[in-house]
Amino acid sequence: MPRTGPGLTGRGWAVLAVGITLGAGGWFLREPVLLWPGFFLVLLPAASLIAVLLGHPGLAVTRTLRPPEIEAGEPVEVEVSLRQRRPTIATALLVEERPPRPLGGGRFFALAPPGLGRATAQTYALCPARRGRYRLDGLTYRYTDPLGLAVLASRPRAATDLVVLPRILALRGAEPAASGRTGETPIPHLALSGPDDVLVREYRPRDDVRRIHWPSTARTGTLMVRREEQAWDPIAWVLLDTRATPFADDGGDDRFEWLVTLAASVGATLLDAGYQVSLCEAHGATFAFHSQERGAPVRAWQRHLVDVHRNGERSLAGAVRVIGQGPADHLVVALLGRLTPDEARDLTRLRAGDRCWAFHVPAGEPATAGEEVAGDLLAEHGWRLAPMPVGIDPEAAWRSLAAPARRWPG
Repeated sequence: MPRTGPGLTGRGWAVLAVGITLGAGGWFLREPVLLWPGFFLVLLPAASLIAVLLGHPGLAVTRTLRPPEIEAGEPVEVEVSLRQRRPTIATALLVEERPPRPLGGGRFFALAPPGLGRATAQTYALCPARRGRYRLDGLTYRYTDPLGLAVLASRPRAATDLVVLPRILALRGAEPAASGRTGETPIPHLALSGPDDVLVREYRPRDDVRRIHWPSTARTGTLMVRREEQAWDPIAWVLLDTRATPFADDGGDDRFEWLVTLAASVGATLLDAGYQVSLCEAHGATFAFHSQERGAPVRAWQRHLVDVHRNGERSLAGAVRVIGQGPADHLVVALLGRLTPDEARDLTRLRAGDRCWAFHVPAGEPATAGEEVAGDLLAEHGWRLAPMPVGIDPEAAWRSLAAPARRWPG
């Protein structure tokens, strides 16, 4: 942080050194012709220090962010306005704005004092690459006396908060639509009406074979079963892996931020499709968002994810337990920082009937033996799994998870 307060410039220190030298020489040599000039040169920097203190312009700083809230990767325009409240001796102002380190380096501006009661403004752009809450309060301005012997640095109190939301990536082509926006009982797109007006849906592993609806199966080419005659509540769970251990190595921060981006994208897609979406972290903390809430539920979803951080939880058992306590037959989307048999065993404890999908950040190419074993275990329990390396467009993987499966029993 730059030092504030009055001080001498390099020129001022040089004048002071010459004055002290002349004064000391005149004193020892008993030469008044050296003593008085030395005394004058010593007083000159001191007078300059007093002048910069008395001539403080008292600048009031105001920042305006356009827009005040952005997604990661989007630019934001920052306008810094400086209003002069006192007369000043300064002829030029050197302004330095130091945003937080994740927002980039410092910005420097050379401005003329605007005049008593007037304001001057300067604009610069930031492009945050990572979500978070950032405080802009690092503005410092400096000015010197007319002789350039003394300088005063001041840091006015003017904090402005910038909220950077996680990015939302487009997941088009296979949205699991709940279609519950008209007040009717919402029915998922996988639930169809058969010829005899029964509700049917796609077959899932461990469904009772006696519930197979053969007319709909023949008509669609996909194995379909009768739905229970009950209102379907469009609820989805997004399980976000917030444990610290999967991200403890190099690159862990990037992988965790990638999972948060996926969580923002999946949640926004499901909310737009009419779901009530609940976020469940590894330690079991949950937060619910409703697609039919007033305002902007997707924006509220993003704002909550701004403050999600890793924790000391060691397994996913707590999250699985919380999700398992809710109603059955809903969508569960797990976002995993690591896929091992331990994680797979935790996830297989979810009851049959839920549609279970999972994204995981692979350890590398090719898949490790542990990832293969975990993937086979999840597949045996009806999970659909898609590896999702950092930075890869997730749309194709999302489409593969949401596509109807053409599996026959046996």
